[in-house]
Amino acid sequence: TINMLQWFVKEQVEEEAKREGDRRSREVLSMAIQRTAAAHVADTTVSVVALGIVAKVSKLLSKEELQNIVVSSFPKSAEELNLKAIDLGYSLIS
Repeated sequence: TINMLQWFVKEQVEEEAKREGDRRSREVLSMAIQRTAAAHVADTTVSVVALGIVAKVSKLLSKEELQNIVVSSFPKSAEELNLKAIDLGYSLIS
């Protein structure tokens, strides 16, 4: 029973470490996207940078499709900044 208890405790510790690692990874990725967007485009385009990353990784949309959607969804005054944000998102993924 001691071996079983040790196994159970080990499993619980490993599971908690994985959850914490996943949470921390999301936090670090989020901060990196925010800082990169702020440094290269603007704070207001953080989500558009993230869209560029997701589009490139998932391959669900081409870059041109994403650009068309973003351009048609935001005010004309934000077009240039949003297109730069998409380019930045794409460039962050090799």
